[in-house]
Amino acid sequence: MGITVITPSKTEERLHEAPSVVTVISWKEIESYGANTLFDVLDRAAGIYLYGSYYLPNNMITIRGDATSHYCTHVLLLIDGRPFHSSKEGYDLPFLQGFPLGVIDHIEIIRGPGSTLYGTTAYAGAVNVITRKPEEQPTMASGSAGYFGTRSASLATSLRSGEVGFTLGATLRSEDGWIRRVRDADDSGMLPFFDAPAPARSFGMQSTLAYRNFKLNGFIGQHYMMNGYELQYFGGGWPELNLGTTHGLLDLGYSASFTEKYRLDVNATWNYQHYWQPFDVNAHDVREYAYSNDGLIEAVHHFSPRDNVHLTVGTLLSINTGFINNNTLRSDGTPNDVWTQPHNTDPYQVVPEYAETFASAYVNADWSPWKRLKLIAGAHANKAPDLDVDVVPRAGAILGLSDHLSWKILYGEAFRSPDVFERFSKIDVIYGDSLLKPERIATAETQVIFARRDISCALSFFHSSQSGLINRRNVNDTVVFHGHPIHVIQTFVNEGGMESEGGTLEGAAQILRFLSATASLTYQYNETGSGVADLFGVPNLFAKWGLSYARPQFSAGLFVSRYDYVDEAAGYTPRFPDANPDAESFTYATLDVKANWNSLLRLRRGEPEISSEAFLVNLLDESIQYPEIGRRYVNSTPGRPGFAMYAGLKVWI
Repeated sequence: MGITVITPSKTEERLHEAPSVVTVISWKEIESYGANTLFDVLDRAAGIYLYGSYYLPNNMITIRGDATSHYCTHVLLLIDGRPFHSSKEGYDLPFLQGFPLGVIDHIEIIRGPGSTLYGTTAYAGAVNVITRKPEEQPTMASGSAGYFGTRSASLATSLRSGEVGFTLGATLRSEDGWIRRVRDADDSGMLPFFDAPAPARSFGMQSTLAYRNFKLNGFIGQHYMMNGYELQYFGGGWPELNLGTTHGLLDLGYSASFTEKYRLDVNATWNYQHYWQPFDVNAHDVREYAYSNDGLIEAVHHFSPRDNVHLTVGTLLSINTGFINNNTLRSDGTPNDVWTQPHNTDPYQVVPEYAETFASAYVNADWSPWKRLKLIAGAHANKAPDLDVDVVPRAGAILGLSDHLSWKILYGEAFRSPDVFERFSKIDVIYGDSLLKPERIATAETQVIFARRDISCALSFFHSSQSGLINRRNVNDTVVFHGHPIHVIQTFVNEGGMESEGGTLEGAAQILRFLSATASLTYQYNETGSGVADLFGVPNLFAKWGLSYARPQFSAGLFVSRYDYVDEAAGYTPRFPDANPDAESFTYATLDVKANWNSLLRLRRGEPEISSEAFLVNLLDESIQYPEIGRRYVNSTPGRPGFAMYAGLKVWI
């Protein structure tokens, strides 16, 4: 009951009084998990399932069974409360694979709608990574190596002089990649099996500079990988397909309390994204590349006219710019052979250069008429180009049944505005619709939280109704673009709806002085308006549990997740259902063992602290396949490698 969070209301409050279903992962828990990346950390969280597609492996965060093909567009990512988000959404690998774990203080995860405060993409939930303050950031360096030619190095440090504080964290990781046994398909049928390596490299750097009421916060991450082969055969064989993504955030914030009853937060946030899709070294050009520069200015006013009343009022203005080009075509739509032609100086514009302005305003109020009751109400008005103002509300009540028991009853709506590719793309495969409307979701949820001494647990249920979902519809049409006719196969449309429901039981206990345990059980189910169930191939039932043993000399953490598919993803209907092994139920277990050599060797205080670590993943060596929900050509793609082990050293100064 003493844990505080900031994400649900943009103001600090105790977790059991926050108007959202929230899970908090502390830095101590991250240490006990053992993790190479932020993906590994989030994989332990209750109610979350992570997976990916052939195009973006392990890029998808799903909350409450809600998935979105390749791109993670229904979960908003935040760094210290600022949106890590671009106008071409969903390329999250620089964040999931490159964020330095050593600077994280804790992570707050909202399961449920968050658009009333955060706008678009806070649709099914939000993940807020909160970094350490300069006075709390230790200096540490680490290095590790392991299976599949994996090598990594990390650094975190801080400086403080008077009123100036500075933190820096960086991580660098590369791997030769595990060998994936792949069978793909195109319109002509299934292709032969082949072995595809999955080499990748990631880099990430997070830094904060704080002075009095000002804070400059920045993150830059890059992820580059090989994600398959071109389906067409050329004289040298099957050309490689690669994908590189650079995503950066820079935020200047000002926060000041002018009186005990009024505080102002002002932020200017810039998101930069560049992605490129190279063929192998024999090609003269990359296949496709894009840039986006998105600026956001936000002012948030916090009023507390009385001790039991708090009001948050915010306004924001967002200006988005960018483009997407394709070098396999010229601007007139004629083919450009990147294998025989030099650099394409006149590429085809999949999405022409754009510059758009979005504006929105929101309000959130809470009132405690008496000590054990808190009432919440709020709304967010969003104005997108060429569309009417759209409003989403929130409401709720939180009842303190006792000092150890709390009950939340919540209702909220959220939206996800279509991105630039869905609105403006024009290419022979697909074209967009500039008048697409935002997707909408309405969620009713309830949660009971109990916490006393060394044990805590929470039980939550939800029901969601979605409408206006953006889907691809098959067409056979010719449109004129850049003055030239192109034949298209699919278009984006708002159509259909979905009902989903489920619940999560989660808990933690300090069993002995040095032994703690966590566990969660999640059930989720969805069905479209046409009666198709479990459309996304996300497990309906999964359980996670873990044991952590920690002493000064030695620590260990064992964590196990069991994912059970119902009817082997009944709603998933690929064109070739027997191409690969089915996406079946699996158990994913990890073990992390650390030794503190200062304690073991009884070194005196003041010496640099040295620890060693062995991190073992997929202990049962399970074969893990993900449903191929993007194209739905084949039934599955390889998801995660088999058994692997990593070993490393960490030095604390």
